[in-house]
Amino acid sequence: MILPLKLDWMPWYYTDGESIAVGDRVSLRFAGRQYSAVVAAVSGTPGIDPGRVLPIERVESGLERISGREIELWKFMADYYMCSVGEVFKVAYPLRRIEKEQSALRVRERQQERKFREIQTVQARAERLRARLEKCRASLQSPHKETVTQRLKTTELSLESSLAALQTRLDSLRQEGNSSTGVQLPEEESSRPASRPSNPVAVQDWPQAGKLASAMAEGKTVLAVSAGQSGLMLNQVRGQLENGLSVLVLEAEIVAAGQLQRALAEEFGERVLLYHSSLPDGQRRDVADRLRSSKAHLVVGTRSALLLPFASLGLIVVLNEHDPSYKQDVTPRFHGRDLAAVLARIHGCGLLLCSATPSLESLVNAQSGKYLMLKEPEPFVLPPAEIIDTAAEKRKNGMVGNFSRRLIAMMARTLERGGNVLLLRTWGDVHFLRDEVVPLFPEQSASCLGDEDFTPDARIIMGTMSQSKSLPLSRISLVAVMLCDNLFARADFRADERALQILRQLQLRRSEGTGFVSRAGDSCGLGTDGVGAGGGNIVIQTSRSSHPVYRMLSGGGGAYSYDEVVKLLLQERRALNLPPYSRIVDVLIRDSSSSRLHLMASRLALTLREVCGGSPGGGMPSAVTGGGLPSAAGSGSGVGSPVSESDLRFGGVITEPFNTAPWEADLLRIRIVLPKGKGISAAKSAILSAIAAFEKRNSYTSHIHFDVDPV
Repeated sequence: MILPLKLDWMPWYYTDGESIAVGDRVSLRFAGRQYSAVVAAVSGTPGIDPGRVLPIERVESGLERISGREIELWKFMADYYMCSVGEVFKVAYPLRRIEKEQSALRVRERQQERKFREIQTVQARAERLRARLEKCRASLQSPHKETVTQRLKTTELSLESSLAALQTRLDSLRQEGNSSTGVQLPEEESSRPASRPSNPVAVQDWPQAGKLASAMAEGKTVLAVSAGQSGLMLNQVRGQLENGLSVLVLEAEIVAAGQLQRALAEEFGERVLLYHSSLPDGQRRDVADRLRSSKAHLVVGTRSALLLPFASLGLIVVLNEHDPSYKQDVTPRFHGRDLAAVLARIHGCGLLLCSATPSLESLVNAQSGKYLMLKEPEPFVLPPAEIIDTAAEKRKNGMVGNFSRRLIAMMARTLERGGNVLLLRTWGDVHFLRDEVVPLFPEQSASCLGDEDFTPDARIIMGTMSQSKSLPLSRISLVAVMLCDNLFARADFRADERALQILRQLQLRRSEGTGFVSRAGDSCGLGTDGVGAGGGNIVIQTSRSSHPVYRMLSGGGGAYSYDEVVKLLLQERRALNLPPYSRIVDVLIRDSSSSRLHLMASRLALTLREVCGGSPGGGMPSAVTGGGLPSAAGSGSGVGSPVSESDLRFGGVITEPFNTAPWEADLLRIRIVLPKGKGISAAKSAILSAIAAFEKRNSYTSHIHFDVDPV
């Protein structure tokens, strides 16, 4: 049985002759409590005293069976992400959802019981009428006075009429009892034609369009490096739906998923379903019920949609596959992009990964031939960003708080012309920017994204990169990125990659709909003062203007191209043996007691080194926490000492416990860097065994978890 618990084993139960199959939902008792469980297997040897095997209390025959594909996916997630299959079950079928399913089942059962009792009542009444009718007919066979005979005939007609009415009622009750007790779904509309959403590169512009179609037909994985993702997927989606197969399209964030669902509904009608964790339980249950049918649907959702019960899946599309929001931050800590590849393999369907700034993992998979990579037919020429070196500005008294005088002048010109300004911060609170900008421009309206009193028509808007995703940046006259160095300040070896993706995506979004996106040699419509003439440019304030990412964005002589920056990043990762050329497992220790947290984390690090063969006392390698491009001196956090030769000799690195976020004072991480290869599964098993022994030896359970492939 699979129970919604963190168990490293599966308990066995028995049933007396009742038919049962893998995937059935059952009710049982475990450790004195009632649970809803799933049958994982129906044969084998328990390996314990048969007298200790408990009976199944009830088979929930009215609940939907869990498919073999769902169970296969759960088992993969448990094995790869180092958790229990019960924890995956708990996420896929939360307790609240199960309780509502069981409640609905009980209601249906009570309704069926009332119908059964009513059928019995009607049958008994019909039997009595039938007996009276037979007696009446028998009496008519004997001689009677005419008045008596007439009365008997009238009674016969009345009884026949009443019996016919009861039979009609009985047939109706039986039909209701045999009908489906599931959720009644409305009739679906056929897809109605609509104009294709605009995109910079239409499908027919791709010389590789034929390769895309054939790869999808063969169930291969395609990495499409494109700014126009909607157009790329539409033909593939349409073809799968016409073939009677469902399609799953993933977006990284809830807001983006809702916007895409509304857009696709104009093309495909009510076959388009929305699914994410913030929807009401009833709506999510309705989506799951629809997908169990044989009809084709188009599901637009976030990473949780991967756990839906697809009956027939023909294609999975992952938009903006580079986005770190695809990573789950609670157990099981799966990555939506990677799990999509597993789900595609289980269903034997195609996988289309789309991004204008692909992750390094996907690029390496394409280079190795695991993925087929298709690129834009010609590179985009984007408007260059204007980089303001705040360190140089400070030396010449060119800063007013967080605003350079050059930026203030640009904002003044933009506002004088009737334009508007968007001030962005990479993350964190932005209200201090409003406190600084209001005195600079007291006559202009200022508003912060996310505030209850936010007004989109404000002349100066402030927000984070994430908050601005719902804004059409083509309507903004000037976009300025403040405190951009925060992108590189975090203790994260992915900082440079993430900065490249965030700023490049901002540049692409800034160009959509403004006429800026053009082919090589075309004009981008820039003004002479650094402010675009049809929507504006991007201004970035940074103290490290020589960083390759900034040099790529600024364009001009001596600048890096996007591909050159990616090449530098991959060279650095290979040299330091970091993903995508290795695998990382973070061991998470969480404890409300700070002293106990640090003590146990230090002990655990020593235990893991003994198991993995590393030398004790190894420090926190800067390569593991916050590396930087060779020309970006000081990019990483450089916590602790470098990797020792003794660590490398054993094929892995175990760091000292560290904290990645100041707001998580109750959490420490021990990072394990494993060489990429077939031995990873064995290494994970050794780590799990060592930690299980550590927990038992120190009576320290429920404090340790895992984050495989952290982002």
